[in-house]
Amino acid sequence: MRGRICGTGSYIPEHYYDNNDLAKFVETNDEWIRERTGIVRRHIAEEDTTVSMAIKAAKNALTDAKLNADDLDLILVSTITPNTVIPSTACEVQKELGAVPVSTSVPHAAVLCMPTILRRLT
Repeated sequence: MRGRICGTGSYIPEHYYDNNDLAKFVETNDEWIRERTGIVRRHIAEEDTTVSMAIKAAKNALTDAKLNADDLDLILVSTITPNTVIPSTACEVQKELGAVPVSTSVPHAAVLCMPTILRRLT
């Protein structure tokens, strides 16, 4: 089976803490954090869940690809922070998108999430 990326979508929560906000809670500063990690800010999911963020990203990807949910053959979701183990995040996304029937998969690969997904597609 060969896969292709037809569109991409993303979603990040609106609320975030930048390094100066973090420095209010712990002894650090923006320069120290940027030098060592390159991190500028962290988005905070206050009301969102892994599933709700995945659904928003998936809808954006479908729009970008000019596709409908019923055009999908496979939904891959890679996370180490699922809402629940059963049903999987991919199944919850499938249900919300109305992409039935379609295969789903959830590789739990931490930092290697995207390379793991891409490897499954080739």
